[in-house]
Amino acid sequence: WCTAVANSIKVSSKFLELMPLGHRQFLTVQIGENKPLAEGMLSADANSVTVPIDHSLLTPSRTSCKAFVILGIEHILSGYDHLLFLFGLLLVTDRFLPALKIVTSFTLAHSISLALATMEILPLPGRVVEPLIAASIIYVGVENLVRGDRLKGRWILAFAFGLVHGCGFATALRDLGVGMNGRSIIMPLLSFNV
Repeated sequence: WCTAVANSIKVSSKFLELMPLGHRQFLTVQIGENKPLAEGMLSADANSVTVPIDHSLLTPSRTSCKAFVILGIEHILSGYDHLLFLFGLLLVTDRFLPALKIVTSFTLAHSISLALATMEILPLPGRVVEPLIAASIIYVGVENLVRGDRLKGRWILAFAFGLVHGCGFATALRDLGVGMNGRSIIMPLLSFNV
């Protein structure tokens, strides 16, 4: 049970009274993955912890912009599915302008669907999105084998499948609190897409 008071949140357990005498419960309140705000051992006698609210952690700042830029870079470098898909598209592209169109259309589509999925306008579950991402990579590989270097309009294919790929990371952004409780998604999404 939580109650908020100006600059703090009081977290209390109502279940400890129902537990056997001597029962203890360890509580950790954290923001993000590894940023503990408070920890405490709760018991029937001491069943609450008061957590101070650091408002700088709850509002966008230069630090959070930087964090989302870094997250975007990590997403590119560790997004093997995206890299493999783009590599498959670019494998048969021998000129700069078509390659630029492919990469730009993929990035634009990825950004659009990422924003829509983060705002839950386009809520696709991971069990649907992940197989579609894998299918896009297979499709491009098969198309490369069948059609060879006679491929026109690859940027359209990159855009279409980019929409699917963008939905894949939306869950991670929602887990970070992007767009939750009236928070703006503009700064995190722009920073991430930089």
